[in-house]
Amino acid sequence: MGAWLLVAGLAAYGFLTVAGRALGSERASALSTLWALGFLLGPGCFLPVEQELARALAARRARGGGGLPVARRAAAGAAALAALLIAAVALSAPVSVGRLFDGQVLLVIGLCLLLAGYALEHVVKGVLAGADRFGAYGRLNGAEALVRLGACAALALGGVRSAGPYGLVLGLAPFAGVAVALAGQRDVLAPGPPAPWAELTRAVGWLLLASLLAQ
Repeated sequence: MGAWLLVAGLAAYGFLTVAGRALGSERASALSTLWALGFLLGPGCFLPVEQELARALAARRARGGGGLPVARRAAAGAAALAALLIAAVALSAPVSVGRLFDGQVLLVIGLCLLLAGYALEHVVKGVLAGADRFGAYGRLNGAEALVRLGACAALALGGVRSAGPYGLVLGLAPFAGVAVALAGQRDVLAPGPPAPWAELTRAVGWLLLASLLAQ
């Protein structure tokens, strides 16, 4: 996991560097806004889901119980939260496109994709951590960042000078990371007893506050 986190950090720096040079400072500022908002709202809102899901699944494993019901609860909660955030982004688009995103509608679409992708990614991370699949967890981090960097480099080499396509790359990268991480994974979740919401929500309020403040 440590090695993959190092790769992810270097690739994130590479993405910003390549995109910044390809776009120039003025056009890159709108992409930087997407980056900042995406990482505030994405990990900021969905990291607590991952943490509580991993804790609940590990507790069930220790008791010999299957974790599929609690994973379904977490997925439903993350999907509902993502839908609320995406709706807020869509409703604010008439103002934000001009004021924040330099008239680039594709950047708003990229932000919506990024929020949906991070909802999925953090649920998958919670499942992998709770199932002690930390190799796959690390690959998810690395694959997302490397796909993002590779696609960015391809756009730059292709002469793309509009921020919108780079925003789409940001939004789609989490889905690619999830696909790579789940490849070859078997028997991660097993059926188990029903999962009440309380099994996942003991500390979610405090975790959400801490996560948003940290971002």
